[in-house]
Amino acid sequence: MPITTISLVRGDALGGGFEVALSSQVVIAERQVEMGFPEILFNLFPGMGGYHLLSQRMHPGQAEKMMLDGKKYKGSELHAMGAIDVLAEKNEGKQAVYEYVERQSKYRNGYLAMQNVRNKVHPISYEDLMGVCSYWVEVAMNISERDLKLMERLAKAQNRLVENESRRNFDGNVAYLNDGTTS
Repeated sequence: MPITTISLVRGDALGGGFEVALSSQVVIAERQVEMGFPEILFNLFPGMGGYHLLSQRMHPGQAEKMMLDGKKYKGSELHAMGAIDVLAEKNEGKQAVYEYVERQSKYRNGYLAMQNVRNKVHPISYEDLMGVCSYWVEVAMNISERDLKLMERLAKAQNRLVENESRRNFDGNVAYLNDGTTS
């Protein structure tokens, strides 16, 4: 279809969150974000398209290295590596999306042609994605009790961070959401 999908990343995106961002044709991220694939830390690998999607944007060896080191990468590093198309300053992500859309609309035919070329040069088939996903399930069924406990500790730590952030963003009767709006 003649559309362009855009992901705007304004907060950290790890594992599946990073994979979701990479599934768009254009990734715009704010400078302060950190992204990466921590799955190796609990004996897994990104099984929902991460390898395919990141390998479209950078050398497969570099993508594999990133998946095996478990590090969080800063937005500026990912931009330099080619994983992020547009790097915006903190709180300027929305504006960067609008500017990208405006710029793209002037050269729509060329932008769409490049998207099609990328898909022809680096195709990702449904069967390939499902094959990796099925293999991920096999690998996940073989992780140890130790790995499961580590995942549980990480999930609890994440929940504490979210709770603390929610408390910090609450001021009287107005809750300030992460995107700066109120509820």
